[in-house]
Amino acid sequence: MKCWMGMVLFLCCATAVYAQGSFSAAQIQRIKAFKQRLGVVDKKSLEKTISELQKARDSEVALQIQETIAQVYGDIVAEQDIRDQATQEWLYGMVALNMANLQFGGRSRDSVSQMIAQKLKKALPAAILNAPDFHVSVE
Repeated sequence: MKCWMGMVLFLCCATAVYAQGSFSAAQIQRIKAFKQRLGVVDKKSLEKTISELQKARDSEVALQIQETIAQVYGDIVAEQDIRDQATQEWLYGMVALNMANLQFGGRSRDSVSQMIAQKLKKALPAAILNAPDFHVSVE
């Protein structure tokens, strides 16, 4: 009897973990779209990106955060007509850093970071800012 109970418990846990980590076809398309928007500054393969997003506590929140980073990055590149790859890579790093800063509750000190943070806040879906998995505690 204990063996069967253990097997049932194992299967339930394994099913829950597998279900949490899978993306729908629509979500995969969204991942491809944000990766395409990032272009050459995104060095990760599609498979690695999917794997990392699947490991997140809330995969949908993580996906929306990455979509927002790509949107803000793309908007700034277009607005500023940035063509230099080194500058694009720096900007992508700054946008990602400012997203992390938002998640940790930090404050932007310089004008570039303040501009990026404002764009990120404006571009994030309203529900994300209040999502329990958006904010990260250092405790």
